Amino acid sequence: MELTGTTLLWLGIAAIVGFMLGRLSARSEAGPTAEQRDADAEANLAKLSVAAREEVTRLAFDRQKIAAIKAMRQDTGLGLKEAKGAVEHLVRQGPG
Repeated sequence: MELTGTTLLWLGIAAIVGFMLGRLSARSEAGPTAEQRDADAEANLAKLSVAAREEVTRLAFDRQKIAAIKAMRQDTGLGLKEAKGAVEHLVRQGPG
């Protein structure tokens, strides 16, 4: 089979379109933005009871992050990733 100029042109266009679709697909699978992670963390912290919020805050700022995450999970029923994100967000925000 002989490849003509038109055939090569269409193959090139198909390759470029395939590449661009792959890039768009990878971009959509990139995960949440920092703003979305912060909003999720705030929402998860709001699920804490007042006493648990005080305990989690105390533990987080006493550099007992694992204990803070455990307390967060116990009070809210969150998964490890969500509780860890909320505690890390709390520490980034600072005391108060």
